[in-house]
Amino acid sequence: MSNQYLLHIDNLSCGGCVGRAERAVQPIPGVAEFTVNLATHQAELVLDDPHAYAEVMGRLAAAGYPAVDPPEDPVAEDQRLHQQLGRRWKQAALISAPLVLIEMTRHLAPGLPLIPERWEAAWQTLQFLLALTVLAGPARFLIRDGALALKRFSPDMNALVLLGAASAFFFSTGVWWMQQPYGLYFEASAVICTLVLLGRWLEQGAKSRTGNAIRSLLALTPDWVRVERDNAWQRVPLNSLQAGDRIRVLPGESLAADGILETPGWLDESLLTGESKHQGREVGDPVVGGSLNAGTGELIFQATATGQETALAAIIAMVARAQGAQLPVQALINRVTYYFVPAVLVLAVATFLAWLFLAGFETAMVNAVSVLIIACPCAMGLATPTSITVGMGRAAASGILFRRGQALEQLSHIRNVAFDKTGTLTLGQPTLRHIEACEGFDVEHIRQIAAGLEQGSNHPIARTLQNNYPAPFQTLEQITGEGMQGIDAQGQGWRLGNIAWITQYAGAPPAGLPTSTSSTLVGLACEGRWAGWFQVSDAIRPNAPAAVADLKAMGLNVGMISGDRSEVANAVAAELGIAEVHAELNPGQKLQSLKQFDGGVAFVGDGINDAPALAAADIGIAIGSGTDVAVESADLVLMNSDPQAVATAVRLSRLTLRNIRQNLGWAFGYNILLIPVAMGLWGVTLSPMLAAGAMALSSFCVVMNALRLRWS
Repeated sequence: MSNQYLLHIDNLSCGGCVGRAERAVQPIPGVAEFTVNLATHQAELVLDDPHAYAEVMGRLAAAGYPAVDPPEDPVAEDQRLHQQLGRRWKQAALISAPLVLIEMTRHLAPGLPLIPERWEAAWQTLQFLLALTVLAGPARFLIRDGALALKRFSPDMNALVLLGAASAFFFSTGVWWMQQPYGLYFEASAVICTLVLLGRWLEQGAKSRTGNAIRSLLALTPDWVRVERDNAWQRVPLNSLQAGDRIRVLPGESLAADGILETPGWLDESLLTGESKHQGREVGDPVVGGSLNAGTGELIFQATATGQETALAAIIAMVARAQGAQLPVQALINRVTYYFVPAVLVLAVATFLAWLFLAGFETAMVNAVSVLIIACPCAMGLATPTSITVGMGRAAASGILFRRGQALEQLSHIRNVAFDKTGTLTLGQPTLRHIEACEGFDVEHIRQIAAGLEQGSNHPIARTLQNNYPAPFQTLEQITGEGMQGIDAQGQGWRLGNIAWITQYAGAPPAGLPTSTSSTLVGLACEGRWAGWFQVSDAIRPNAPAAVADLKAMGLNVGMISGDRSEVANAVAAELGIAEVHAELNPGQKLQSLKQFDGGVAFVGDGINDAPALAAADIGIAIGSGTDVAVESADLVLMNSDPQAVATAVRLSRLTLRNIRQNLGWAFGYNILLIPVAMGLWGVTLSPMLAAGAMALSSFCVVMNALRLRWS
């Protein structure tokens, strides 16, 4: 059995870092899977051999990417990091401001005497001190991480920042110290770091908003709970809650654990299921932690699961893992960025040498520094994971949970959606539509007889025929696959069951019995003669027609795979507008029927008999109200029973993949266009400060574009 771990890695600055971290771990024996997400700084580790864990941690530390357990409060950690970066860039901006104002004014208005000539030497010394303060102060961690990356011969984004800022600083220091006839670029070294810090701060702020789904889920449980202890209600912290505790919830408060209701009430489960309608619950019904008491009275329930054992905790873990997933395209991007930084270093050296020959040392240095700064591949690394994180969060807010992150991409490529019928497209709750009594019998009498017979059965149809006034019976016997038989208080024998069985007992069916119907027919006989029949049908879910229409509008073929009778399945399919129907199938035959669809197929089901098909389909979509076996076999779980959520999932998948393509187009297009500009190939000299601004803006634009998914 595989062991899964979720790790947190801080020292990630670009896709190259992700590639190096993965390359350090994947060759280790016993590692089944290791994927790193740049946007969330999460790594998912799957081990076939748990003894490999120590070696994994050692290899990551040696590669410069030490891993730790995820923070207990990711919201607080995100806020702390955002605030820290905010302080650093503001400090750097304050220190750099005199450099920028005076030196840029000099460039724009060369004749303006901002600094008297007698103070020029002092001003040059002050420039040196201000730039050194930025590099050694707020930007110290950028310089440190870049130096460590170079020391390990694995240059990353920080290494490019270090080389660019250090080149401008040391060149200017040499000119200042030796009084050479070149310009000073102290402001460039300081502003490069300031803009990189500003970009990181904006990026972190935007990335932290991508985690709103998990933050919303974490906020569902209260910090304090009213619990019955020592025959009195006490207010205790959430972490002291135990299974078996009786919990009291006032109107407007959320449930702190999973449990069983002791009082009836109304619950708002919208943040868990995406279902806005309040749900009525009775005594003995199960409830899920995170639900809101939407009634006007208090609720009391007994806790059955607390803390990390609750359904909410499982949902949060599922969302976190899905957001940390790596799509196949990301592996390609990581390989590209792994070699991109060394390639940029080569281009920078080539730029320096070419311009040294063409225009001299100063121009060569400025252009080479611009190449180093503008080519930082952070936008490439963020293009895919930020879109995945936001897309998964948007799905979770709609009650759609991806159990595998890769399913997000696969769902966008499917050509067919096949639905199970009962409990998926229909309510799965048979409803009595019509009663017909034969000559000599009364409708109310046969209703009571049927209710009395069905007291001994737990079949869904039996529950439909039961009522408050069952006729008494001396004996009851269930005949598996056929129906019920018994002797009433007057000693008369009765049979209730499928038409074929009743026909064997009572002869040919009455003339009024339908020969073909979408409903299920149940016959009743007394002492060898027909007494009547009942017409029972399963109602179609309210949103099923709209779901089928939406999927068709997206260009998908919609089919039905059912174990029900052909007449019933075809009648439901006709009402919904489904042309392709496979009926009267056992679980094995359902699996085989998937192969008859042309192209990729997503199967939607809810029962144990759907589990093989859910596992075998290209994408298995389980109705969350279904059995645990079905949910565990699926790639995608719908927390509510609305089939229209399938169309929503497909739409979100397509939007997310389109967003990823937009981000990649921007990230690669930015580098393809601006690296030649920085090299001076288009006859334009690009200031290192402008290069730093463009680099920061590129990463920020990628993250902001991903955030658009929250409102798409």
